[in-house]
Amino acid sequence: MGLIFLVAGVVKLFLPVIIPMIRPGLPDFGQVLAALGMPMPVAMSYVICAVEIGGGVALLLGRCVPLACLVLVGDMVGALVTLSVPATFLGHPLHVGGIALGNEPWRVPLELGLLVALIVLGELWRPSITHYFESRPSA
Repeated sequence: MGLIFLVAGVVKLFLPVIIPMIRPGLPDFGQVLAALGMPMPVAMSYVICAVEIGGGVALLLGRCVPLACLVLVGDMVGALVTLSVPATFLGHPLHVGGIALGNEPWRVPLELGLLVALIVLGELWRPSITHYFESRPSA
């Protein structure tokens, strides 16, 4: 799962470089966020990329997993609420650069699956509250 977020963040980060080589005229991530009405879309695109890359690396390395899961859950909820659910279920895809985004048939199942997996992983990885109250052996 960490690899999915790592790749997604890296691809979004390098879209402005990759797009002109693949298909000129496609929107980059900042333009998509601007079309969604996100304040400071370019800055937010870097924040979202950092969240996805950092969270993906944390999951891959097994470090700060509950925190990474929490932040990535916020990322997934944001994606579902702002783009995927309105485009898929309300029939309002986002039109940017002449293409419709968000209404791909795989998008909502993938994002919901990742959301549930992040919640489960974050809960399984989190130490129980009793861990903090156990007596430690004295030296």
